[in-house]
Amino acid sequence: MNIGAFSLVDRALLLLSVVCGFSYLVTQSIHPCPGRVLVKVLSVATLAALAFRAPAPSSVILGTALAFSSLGDALLDLGPERFFIGGLLAFLSAHLIYVLLFVRNWIRPLKP
Repeated sequence: MNIGAFSLVDRALLLLSVVCGFSYLVTQSIHPCPGRVLVKVLSVATLAALAFRAPAPSSVILGTALAFSSLGDALLDLGPERFFIGGLLAFLSAHLIYVLLFVRNWIRPLKP
């Protein structure tokens, strides 16, 4: 799919994700940096929103995995000691959902 097929909302979500991801990268050496958690979460959460908007059958699964990844980022960034188990469980859930997505889309039978 080319970028021209994206709606205005989809383009805005993608641009927000890229800007937030770049902003997070640039602010990594600045401590404390107000709003850094929000920027980190928005970089992935906007991709989840974009996936939920897609018409593909697997898009809900991908959006859910991305949402759990975003939740894990938020929990670990807000308090690594306090929310470690929650963040770990969020990332575990995300990875299990990613595995489901990959298994669901395997070409059968597998060819060597």
